[in-house]
Order: sequence, then structure tokens, then C-alpha cells
Amino acid sequence: MTETEPIFEDVAVPARQGNGDPTKMVVHGRWFYPVTLLVPVVAFAVGYVLSTGSPTAPLMFAIIGSLMGLMMTMVAMAWGSAIAFTVGTRSGLLFTIFPPYMPYFAATRWRWMAQPSVLFLAGLALAIATLWATKRMIPPPPAVSCYDAADKRSGFSAVMRTQTQPLTVV
Repeated sequence: MTETEPIFEDVAVPARQGNGDPTKMVVHGRWFYPVTLLVPVVAFAVGYVLSTGSPTAPLMFAIIGSLMGLMMTMVAMAWGSAIAFTVGTRSGLLFTIFPPYMPYFAATRWRWMAQPSVLFLAGLALAIATLWATKRMIPPPPAVSCYDAADKRSGFSAVMRTQTQPLTVV
């Protein structure tokens, strides 16, 4: 009886290199950088202008703008992870699991990682700018000045300090 399947117990398996070409994952076109930088700016400007109508508009601006920025960063991270896995499994796992490796990988392979990095930074800037602008749009709560705890038994009256009035004890 002959064996149809050979046994390879003593043959060492060579280390597997990446099976893809990272240059195929780069967008070839002059339109990428202007679009990547202008779309978040336009989205922020339109959202900022439209967020002055109603009391809930700043909240919607904050949610939509920050989620759009978060989605941009997530797409950039997935894109960077895909590029890292085309280089090799070890690079892909380090990029995905070990966050300090990400800037190193992006810096050493800048020709492949420039576009995901710009997309990541544009999304991060959009999320931060949206939340900062929303914080500036919403008026602060009124100063609390109605707290006047007067204890008639001891004759002690304390007035809580407001934004313009120092603490007074009578």
C-alpha cells in the first residue's frame, strides 16, 4: 500500500513574508490631500452655521461632527492596519495591538502611510474642533446667587459667592 500524502516532519517551514504590495493601497491621484483636508473643514463650517437655530442644534452639531471625525480616524486606522499586514504578519499585529508601534511604523514607511496619517489627523482635528466649538457655543449656566442660608437661631447668615460678588459673612 502506497502513501499518497508525504510526511514533512523534518522540513522547516520558511518564515512567511507579506503577500501584498503596500503601494497598491495608496491612492494615486492629486485629489486625495485637498479632499481629505477640505471635507472636514466644510463639514465643520456648515455644522457651525446651522447650529445656531434651535436649542438642540449645538448638541446635534457636537454629535454629528465628532462622529464624523471618529469615523475618519477609524477608517485611517483600518487602512494603516491593512498596509501593515501587507508588509508582514508581525508588523500587522504590532500595529494593531501595540499602539506605540504605530508612529514608528508610519515614520519608517511614510510613502505608504502618509495618506492614512493625514486622514487620521484630519478626523482627529474635526472631532476636537467640533467639541471645542460646541463648548464655546453653549452659554454657561447662570451664577448661583440664591443660596442664602440664614440660621435665625445663631444669627449667622452666609451668602454664597457669585461670579462678581465675594463671599460675605454677616
